[in-house]
Amino acid sequence: MIRCAAALLFSLSLFSGAAAADRALLIGIGTYASLPEKMFLEGPKNDVPLIEKLLKEKQGYAADSIRVLLDKDATRAAILASIDEWLIAGTQPGDRVYIYFSGHGLQVKEVSGDEEDGLDEALSTYDIAAGDGDWTNVILDDEIDAML
Repeated sequence: MIRCAAALLFSLSLFSGAAAADRALLIGIGTYASLPEKMFLEGPKNDVPLIEKLLKEKQGYAADSIRVLLDKDATRAAILASIDEWLIAGTQPGDRVYIYFSGHGLQVKEVSGDEEDGLDEALSTYDIAAGDGDWTNVILDDEIDAML
């Protein structure tokens, strides 16, 4: 009886481990389409490969389970699509999901009325642009929260 129970538990652990999947989205933006060069960052080109190496070597992520968006590929549309299609739609209960961003962050005037300070936190995308009184093509914390 004990052997049957042990065999059942072992087979269930194999099944649940085999069903789990990994997905990672690594975003690194050091250059920006419309920002002056003095605002470019050196870190993202180093950060993203190091995080990718960490995920592969220490966390067991397979190369095909990691999507990387760098500089010109990290537009607002591409980042939001990757979060939605790669991380959210492709993920099942029990999967490991990792999202990493290396680039500029900022605050913009909030529009939803949920911030005490009147500002939303935001990620700067490659295609960030100066808008009418504030920045456009950013990704707001409220947008990420709603997606997740």
